[in-house]
Amino acid sequence: MSESFAALFEESLTRTEMRPGEVITAEVVRVEHNFVVVNAGLKSEAYVPLEEFKNDKGEVEVQVGDFVSVAIGSIEN
Repeated sequence: MSESFAALFEESLTRTEMRPGEVITAEVVRVEHNFVVVNAGLKSEAYVPLEEFKNDKGEVEVQVGDFVSVAIGSIEN
């Protein structure tokens, strides 16, 4: 893969039209008890269930500052 996560994140910030189901890059800003909070440069942060970021051993595989791929569930105006 030739593009870095940072470059993909910057690209996602310049997009003007996003659709539900689209996969974008977001930065992990907090890891909470049940959720990982990510920021993709949209109007608000998104909460993703912590289970989505656990490996087969149940260990959390992300930390604050990581860039992750997330699918847009819905878009609010």
